[in-house]
Amino acid sequence: MAPRPVRIIVPSGPGSVTDAQARWLSARLGPLLGQSVIVDNQPGAGGNIGTTLGSHSAPAATRSRSSIKARWLFNPHLYSKLAFDPLTDFAPITYLGVNPLLLAVSPNVPATSVAELV
Repeated sequence: MAPRPVRIIVPSGPGSVTDAQARWLSARLGPLLGQSVIVDNQPGAGGNIGTTLGSHSAPAATRSRSSIKARWLFNPHLYSKLAFDPLTDFAPITYLGVNPLLLAVSPNVPATSVAELV
């Protein structure tokens, strides 16, 4: 019997930075593991849909979840009811990378700092 494919749950849409990182990882893990590694995008509700799906996977299941740390930091404060606990329901496996945030404005805006923009 062939092993079940490893499923990386991405709580954001196709084409997102998190999706690109998961696809990069899956292309390398498949040959190393000798089995299929698929990316399963589950966007919506600020990442809570995919995160909930990942949190309800059995511990020995062939599922992983790719995420952005900000979801674990902000979502407990933005949503009154979560179906997961970001502190106890997950165990980190690896760190894929840094995704810096950026603020861009039109050159027509006279502000030269964030304080001036605000």
